[in-house]
Amino acid sequence: MNPTLLINGLGSIGFFSTRIFLPALITALFIRFGADIPLLHYSPLMAHVQSHPAWFTSDASIAILTALSILEFLAQKNPDARRLMHEFDAGAKGIMALLTALGVASATDTKFVAQTMHQAGLSDHFPAILAAIGTIGVARVRGAALSALHEIDPDDMLRLQHLISWAEDGWVVVGMLLLFLSPVLMLFLIGIAVGLLLAVRRYLESIEEHTRIPCASCGTLIYPCATACPNCKTPVAQPHAIGLLGQSKDCVDPAPAKHALRLIEKKRCPLCASRLRERTPHQTCGTCGLTLFGLSGPGPHAGTQGGPQAGPYVDFISERLPVALGISTALSLIPLVGLLVGSIYYQFVLVYPFTNYLPFHRRFVLKWGIRILFVILFFFQLVPVVGAVVVPAMALISFLAYRSAFIKLATARVHPTTDGLPGAPRAHAELQP
Repeated sequence: MNPTLLINGLGSIGFFSTRIFLPALITALFIRFGADIPLLHYSPLMAHVQSHPAWFTSDASIAILTALSILEFLAQKNPDARRLMHEFDAGAKGIMALLTALGVASATDTKFVAQTMHQAGLSDHFPAILAAIGTIGVARVRGAALSALHEIDPDDMLRLQHLISWAEDGWVVVGMLLLFLSPVLMLFLIGIAVGLLLAVRRYLESIEEHTRIPCASCGTLIYPCATACPNCKTPVAQPHAIGLLGQSKDCVDPAPAKHALRLIEKKRCPLCASRLRERTPHQTCGTCGLTLFGLSGPGPHAGTQGGPQAGPYVDFISERLPVALGISTALSLIPLVGLLVGSIYYQFVLVYPFTNYLPFHRRFVLKWGIRILFVILFFFQLVPVVGAVVVPAMALISFLAYRSAFIKLATARVHPTTDGLPGAPRAHAELQP
């Protein structure tokens, strides 16, 4: 077993756990052209590189990895695609780490291919196997940490997940260079990074669990921002206010009449305040059994049958439109910076409350259709005076498009028998897009 290959395989875990194809591409490029790069020329791994390209460093392999890396880069910059990739990419990363480790071995050891075909034992493949297993494990830790962050900020309103994506791209590029130059140092840094991932995951998962308080009636631990206990349904007299990312604040909500609607906006159950997992208006809370936007029954929440209707929720968000358009107009007067800040602002107050409940395919079509129009509007924002209408125009177009999509979805499914309330009127009669 080659110790250089072992160290390289272990070091690659920290990069394949964040990206599937980019570490493989950089590795292939470094091995193929590293002898002509002054810094890489002194890499311990480069001393074993063959004079002719192996399958891993061939032109075809590099071309394929380049194309796949570009596609992965673009997908990582889209919140929906990024979230989708987090669901299944651990296995793909492990496979790519295994193939890359085998490719490095084939490019640095002239006897590797012959040994593989005839007499290689498990120890000869140990670096590649270890790289694959380690990559899958660390990728799952990373995925859990990002999933916890996604639960807090599902639509990346603060752009934190977007910044993390860019930081990971930089980590792979710079880190792979350091791995070739100083493998032992990178192993140390990767160990620290994995430890930080574990710490962040535990912190994000425990942020609000520690804020739970006992129900005044039955003692069940409930969220401070809940409107009722999920166990005994006893109403909470003074629910706590909701923060920017849907977290419970320390103060009582000064406007409790609309507290349930604010919970829905932050994608939390309007009764027990549990996080809602699905991207659809019609879903049932897994904790208390309340059906979101279902048919109304007796009482403020209808027990475990139906929650608040879609109509009041749409009206609640629509009330913000005049103020949002005014602020967007003021921001639009500022070239470029105003466009950036204004787009984040109106999406936060007018768009995200609806996109939280739209499935992937609906969001994808709307988002890219609107973006084509926005590219045209962007150039008008640079024109004095005329540019003042660009951001409010973007805000109004986005609001109307996403509100219409939400209303159609929220009023299309429910009918007299689905919610166990025979004879009740159809829910789609409540709103008109």
